[in-house]
Amino acid sequence: MGDCCSLQITLRRQDLEAFGKAIGYHNPCTWWDELYHEDNPAVVTVSVYEANYGWLDYRIAAAEAGITFTGQHESGGGYGPCVFAAVRGLHIEMPVDHDGYLVMALDDELNPITPLEDLRAFIEHNKAAEDILHQAREGDEHDDRTQEDCDAALLRAT
Repeated sequence: MGDCCSLQITLRRQDLEAFGKAIGYHNPCTWWDELYHEDNPAVVTVSVYEANYGWLDYRIAAAEAGITFTGQHESGGGYGPCVFAAVRGLHIEMPVDHDGYLVMALDDELNPITPLEDLRAFIEHNKAAEDILHQAREGDEHDDRTQEDCDAALLRAT
């Protein structure tokens, strides 16, 4: 038995089946437990109630398949809650407190374990994913940013 938690993922409705295929789900059209959508159903949020280890490996596989998504998972037995974002093949995850705020881990001498640059990179990466999801909500799949802007953001995030 694994270490499970609840997980929520927001993605374009058109990517639901591709996400299921990317994670190897036997029925890629129903890999979630619940599905919600806003007034505009082009973007949906799915919930998975028993996500083994926060589905980290699955999320990385879906990101590598080119699926854009954002989300969060609750704490499990051996890990805390996190937020995550995937865009253009890269998945980044960051820890949060129980109110959803990003946290910076410090050692006993108050030295950052998580560099501030990593937190900034996540925020920028998450914004890029949110921008793509916003465009889907608005019915505009065109990305206004240049490929150079996107590549620069990815370099900063790694």
